[in-house]
Amino acid sequence: MILRDLPADIVLALLIWGEARGEPVEGQIGVACVVRNRALRSGHDWRAVMLAPFQFSCFNADDPNFPKISRARELLLTGTPTPQLAQALWIANGVIDGTVMDNTRGAQNYLTTDLLRSARAPRWSQHRPILVVLGQHSFLTA
Repeated sequence: MILRDLPADIVLALLIWGEARGEPVEGQIGVACVVRNRALRSGHDWRAVMLAPFQFSCFNADDPNFPKISRARELLLTGTPTPQLAQALWIANGVIDGTVMDNTRGAQNYLTTDLLRSARAPRWSQHRPILVVLGQHSFLTA
């Protein structure tokens, strides 16, 4: 599945949907804001940030959401998105154009709060302060 050739808003909508479709809108906005915060800090374009290897699990080939992303991609590209995908695209456009404000206090990382509190928490997440919790995700400092 090729994502690099898609517009940034479509890739971001797929990322939001793949990472946070079961979350409240505030949590979905938070996921998108992490991408914006990383892009602003790094100076890389949005697609490079989103598609960097192993940064967003829904784009990893071994992630259970990865096959679902292909179908979601087709729905977005044909103009027949589900309501969840339409919401993700709306959020993506708002975050990209700046009309949706950062609700993460500048977070550049997130993971589920359950994972963060478990013995399986990734090393990178340890000892990082939680900036905000939105839905089931904790948003952390860089």
